[in-house]
Amino acid sequence: MQFKKIAYLLGFTKTELTVLAFLLGVFLLGLALSYFRSENIVQKNFDYSLVDSLFLSFDENDSSNSFAKDSDLKKSVLDLRAPKHVKKGNLPQEKSLNLNKADINGLMNLPGIGQKTAQKIIELRDKKGGFKLIDELVEVKGIGPAKFDKIKKYIFIGE
Repeated sequence: MQFKKIAYLLGFTKTELTVLAFLLGVFLLGLALSYFRSENIVQKNFDYSLVDSLFLSFDENDSSNSFAKDSDLKKSVLDLRAPKHVKKGNLPQEKSLNLNKADINGLMNLPGIGQKTAQKIIELRDKKGGFKLIDELVEVKGIGPAKFDKIKKYIFIGE
């Protein structure tokens, strides 16, 4: 009887009042769970003083500092123009690098050739017993036609 009186006073039907009571009950249950959950959460306080002291002691001009070994750290990370091992003026002269005699450092002076690729070139050279044609270089993983076109003017085949 009470339920019908409340529904009549509020202007709701019995079904609407039942749905409203259900939603209110779910809301209150969620509110209670949220309150009790927040009571059990333990917040940890982290001590960042050691990390902060390392950061504050960083000196770019200190050569003993491991971070300072690369003096232009930001530039080297953001420099997308050329790999570190390729520097202007470091390229060999045209037709000056004997592909059958070159060491790893000589090969690394070629544009786009890093240490791993240079090592792969030497491994292929040793496997074949020497190169017969410079075109055989494209058999090396990491050297495609574009890279080969960039380096072919610096290399030659010799005994």
